[in-house]
Amino acid sequence: MEYHSIIAGLLLSLFPLNSAAADVVNERNLFSEKSPCRAYSEFLEGNPSEEENGCHPISNFLISEANSSHLEFLQKYDEALADDTGLDFLVQAQTFIIRNEPVSAYFWLDISDRQHFSDMIVAGDVERAVFYAALISKAKADAVKSLCNANYMECERLAGYIEVDEVFSDLSPQHYSTKSDILLLCLLRSDAYVLPLKEVLKSARFNQCIVQ
Repeated sequence: MEYHSIIAGLLLSLFPLNSAAADVVNERNLFSEKSPCRAYSEFLEGNPSEEENGCHPISNFLISEANSSHLEFLQKYDEALADDTGLDFLVQAQTFIIRNEPVSAYFWLDISDRQHFSDMIVAGDVERAVFYAALISKAKADAVKSLCNANYMECERLAGYIEVDEVFSDLSPQHYSTKSDILLLCLLRSDAYVLPLKEVLKSARFNQCIVQ
């Protein structure tokens, strides 16, 4: 059995699945007692919005940088985030992906893979832990493929250890066909971690991002 298959099996055995759709689901509703601020809701709907006092800091940051270029956004996000968090490592990785530096991208993806997963598990957000892990593992494989000789090293056999449709089965076909680094970038630009992940993935803001 391949290493990635073993990891995928471990992931799927650790977390509760919806019996009908085999989706990964959180054991409890983390967001039932709080709702996002009005400005962030409008932001996700794809409408112009402004920062407001009642918003989570990440929500306000995403709103304020909605029109920034990708590299400018990532630079400012890196400055705003605490060091040594999975989210900050992912920002670093995405910066090197955009700069077409696959070795550095892989380095930061590998660190973010473990740290972001750990951060989300500690927070009880299994859905984010597994969905982001699926995307990051695919992005790592893509980084290696960009460097190696496919015929000599059989690089085409490299794959993520879990597919997106094994995490959520009811997303649009576009989500399953879009490259993982694009999905990660658009999550960075839209996910404030204050709503269930599926609501972000189905938002106008996120879906506008992945087609730009």
